[in-house]
Amino acid sequence: MALFGAVFGLVLGCDRLLKFLALSRLHPGQPVRLLPFLDLNLTLNTGAAFGLLPNARWLLAALGLAVSVAGFYVGTRLSAKSAGGPGLLAAVALVSAGATGNLIDRVFCGHVVDFVDLKVWPVFNLADSAIVVGSLYLAWRCLTWRQPGEG
Repeated sequence: MALFGAVFGLVLGCDRLLKFLALSRLHPGQPVRLLPFLDLNLTLNTGAAFGLLPNARWLLAALGLAVSVAGFYVGTRLSAKSAGGPGLLAAVALVSAGATGNLIDRVFCGHVVDFVDLKVWPVFNLADSAIVVGSLYLAWRCLTWRQPGEG
């Protein structure tokens, strides 16, 4: 429970702080160049990833709530010593925290605050990154999982 809470709290806290800073310092349509391949570019996304389902605020909020609750339920019942170990626990916390961060945006702002622009990928935020990293780890664990005693 401690690892889940620490990862969840750190990711959600950093996501909220970064989105607050983006909203207070950036302006839509006025990117700030950090590196040749990286801009800070404030985008208010009313849809899902890659602009899918534009203006589906409440559907996406319901999905985010379901992921958040399921992740929190699983994460608080796993232990770092369970079959999945600390990696599984951290991955569940990443997905749950990311979903919660974007859920907060959807419910209270009507859109998700995105601001990281790599120029070759849609603009995203820390919550999106946490969801992707956690989901990839979970998928990898599912694909490589073996029953105890299997070759």
